[in-house]
Amino acid sequence: MALKTIGENTITEIDSLVRALLESSQNDLDQAYKRTPGTLNIGIGVKVSPDSGINEIKAEIKFNTSEKFSLDYVSKASESQMQMFPEESDTNGE
Repeated sequence: MALKTIGENTITEIDSLVRALLESSQNDLDQAYKRTPGTLNIGIGVKVSPDSGINEIKAEIKFNTSEKFSLDYVSKASESQMQMFPEESDTNGE
């Protein structure tokens, strides 16, 4: 069984998915906000699941006005990717 971990790659992918959801639904959010007499409640959820050694990420946005709105995106991120070109040391023997 692969080690389950949430690292930098997964956090970066979550950030990208949430931003994409907000950008994709901006017009719907704006219209819903204009029609809502008080506070517009916006729910953003993220699920991370192991999938063959990588993380499957599902991000979803929901809000209710007179109609229910829901949109979700799914992506994957691997925390086991190794750096292709490791940083070199500046010590050069001096």
